[in-house]
Amino acid sequence: MPSLIFGLKIYLIRLITSIYFYLDRHHSTPLPPPPSFTLRIPTTDKKSKLKLYFYTPPSPTLPKTPTKNPNPAKHPTIINFHGGGWTYGTPQKDARFAAEVTKAGYLFVSVQYRLFPEFGHPTQLNDCSAAVLWINEHGEQYGIDPTKLVLTGWSTGGQLVFSTAYSLASQVSLAGIISFYPLVDFSTPRSVKEERCPIAVQRSKTPKLFKEISEMYGAASGPERSGPFMSPGLASDEMLRRLPGKVAVYTCEWDTLCFEGEEFRERLRGLGKGVGGYMVSGVVHAWDKFPTFKRGDGKRDKLYGDAVRELREMFEK
Repeated sequence: MPSLIFGLKIYLIRLITSIYFYLDRHHSTPLPPPPSFTLRIPTTDKKSKLKLYFYTPPSPTLPKTPTKNPNPAKHPTIINFHGGGWTYGTPQKDARFAAEVTKAGYLFVSVQYRLFPEFGHPTQLNDCSAAVLWINEHGEQYGIDPTKLVLTGWSTGGQLVFSTAYSLASQVSLAGIISFYPLVDFSTPRSVKEERCPIAVQRSKTPKLFKEISEMYGAASGPERSGPFMSPGLASDEMLRRLPGKVAVYTCEWDTLCFEGEEFRERLRGLGKGVGGYMVSGVVHAWDKFPTFKRGDGKRDKLYGDAVRELREMFEK
């Protein structure tokens, strides 16, 4: 049972991020779209339901409501895991990227996995895996092509895409993975990461409280924090070879996670994967999620456009 002080910290984090999200969603251009519809699906423990947010491309055959058996044309589909230190965040955080994906004619499904501390590790991984399995088995009636699935994720969601791919390697065939500024090494202390990239500490817009909570999640995970499902960048070569043939990793120059992300991308390339992505210069962690109000963000637009081109290559292999 979390202490009262810890519970207050979680409440404060979620309050702050909800304000940021409100400003970004309602007062930053271009305005992100609402989901086309949502669905609730069973979790692996059968005790609760997961909510999936569907964003569909303009199409006369795709449902705008959760209609079973509409027999729509099948579309390549992105399954998305939001960021937020496993503690906060919402699937709608990535709606602006979803808009770019649907413009390209793809379907975008964002997963509302359960959060820490109400649910500890490995609940988040189990929920993401359950969502992918459900979509793979039942998605056709909602316009999903189960032979063309790509996982995308941001920050801790960028970690979850790899952990999920590891856990489902023998059950689901993925067309690719795109991971944005992921945490892939939970075993290295934060102090070491900050020494590698001191400018990230100077430029960081992440409150210390947020970092403290993510460390609590790691502590609660115990020795598993060094295992492949918490630190996917430390997985064996054998596990990495079971990943899809195409993987893209995008990092941020002023981010303590930059070094491990760059190192992981090169390791994947060395194993013969078709590797994309790059380091975005002059930006901090999760820079694309901060409210821009009326200014817009050309650098964000370029990143999203490049990621959609990566998706096209993954689907057209």
